[in-house]
Amino acid sequence: MNVVCPGFVDTGKLHADLPAETRAAKLQADKADTLPTRRIGLPQDVARAYLHAMANPYLTGQTVVVDGGAALP
Repeated sequence: MNVVCPGFVDTGKLHADLPAETRAAKLQADKADTLPTRRIGLPQDVARAYLHAMANPYLTGQTVVVDGGAALP
């Protein structure tokens, strides 16, 4: 069995009450700028990890971390 461990993912719910430009700037400043990738994860980023884990029969007993590098020291 494999597990996908997503980090911060923008699903559109956080700060949904703000105008789009304000929301994007706030998310960039609050979260994206702290990540090595300098961007917030998208649902399709996590979906790709799930697809990879399901498609590779030799991948067993793994935790696939999809967090933009947030877990790095």
